[in-house]
Amino acid sequence: MVRVTLPTGGRRLGGEPGAVDARPMRVNRHIVLVGLSVVALTVGTPVAVLVATGLGAEPNHWSGVALVDIESPLSAPTREAPPEPAAVLLDRAARQDENDTGDLAPSWWDASSGTVALGAATGRGEQMRRMLAEGQASPYRIERHPHSSRDLTAAMHAATDLSRYGASMTSIDAEHNRVLVGTRRPNHDLFSVAASRFGDTVAVVHTPLRPEAYLDGPPPDPSSWWSLADPPRTWLTLATGFPWYLGTAVLVVAVLWVGPRLPGRRRDAPVDASPPAS
Repeated sequence: MVRVTLPTGGRRLGGEPGAVDARPMRVNRHIVLVGLSVVALTVGTPVAVLVATGLGAEPNHWSGVALVDIESPLSAPTREAPPEPAAVLLDRAARQDENDTGDLAPSWWDASSGTVALGAATGRGEQMRRMLAEGQASPYRIERHPHSSRDLTAAMHAATDLSRYGASMTSIDAEHNRVLVGTRRPNHDLFSVAASRFGDTVAVVHTPLRPEAYLDGPPPDPSSWWSLADPPRTWLTLATGFPWYLGTAVLVVAVLWVGPRLPGRRRDAPVDASPPAS
């Protein structure tokens, strides 16, 4: 009788010559699963949030405030300047907003349709906008919005207080009727405080490369980009602050671990290389 031994390094079964199992392979598979799980949770989730933001999906933080854009020199949008008749109408609308008592909403130029979108917050505001546009050469339409120009302007100024949580700029997004809060380092405190104070009036823009602005020139020892952007804290916020994306990563990890253990899957059987009995 010839004895054949397989060079697998596996454990012999029952003392039978040549019979081995695949435990080392299972151990290696567990190591791979652990590695894939770590990558999915710590890398996949933040990257998915950033990609979704860049594509315009506007993922929501668990506080309810959305991350709506990532500002960088490569992704800065180019806006088409309105023609002169539209610019005149927009200027008239902006001057009308200065005396708003809660009836008007910010207006904007819709380049895709070639019309001026005049904002209104109430029926009275719609009438005011219609009277404003009478006799103007530019095409226009009237849009109804929940937040008035007065309220958005007040929120924009009040949101400057969020600088203690990393906010570096505020502006009004007339198209989407909200206030944008720019920050180099998104963090849970900024999102949660913005949500508690302003609700759906505000949204966050990630501005990692925005240069620091100084009224009287830079200080003798300006802060480094690393301290301003705080990449570790930003990464932690992106990894743990957006439930839909974190939940998707957890689901992927669960499939990686549970899938191989589902009933009906073929399992590796011990290999017996003993020669057949003669």
